[in-house]
Amino acid sequence: MPKVHRVEVAPAPGRSDPVGDAIRKEAKAVGVSLSHAAATHVYLIQPHAEEPLSAAQIERVRTSLLADPVTEASALGAAPVRKDCSVVEVHPLPGVMDPVAESVQAAIKDLLGLKHEPQVTTGWRYDLGGVSAEQSKALANRL
Repeated sequence: MPKVHRVEVAPAPGRSDPVGDAIRKEAKAVGVSLSHAAATHVYLIQPHAEEPLSAAQIERVRTSLLADPVTEASALGAAPVRKDCSVVEVHPLPGVMDPVAESVQAAIKDLLGLKHEPQVTTGWRYDLGGVSAEQSKALANRL
């Protein structure tokens, strides 16, 4: 089975994080005060078995397709968790439409000139500060 590549895309340092800001407001509305909330878009890319992707190809996808280098920061793999944060990650359930993933699959195929589209799923990682793991789970379930 081919390796699954993880790419994370977040607002660049010093840029606003509207999704993280919305999470803080929604949490406050249900009585939870967050000291910090950051949202990161997650892409999981699994190449077709007959066409594994090289490190250079994944790097090209990351820098040319998934992130805007002016407004966003991107990285391969999972970013470390801040000491004062809990992490909640949300992905669509199997069988649920993921239109962003479908677009990314086709774009990767075109960008790299592949014969087969890779499998792509997307999700969101939320780093929530000032709450325990239990509180962050309860907050994720509520919101």
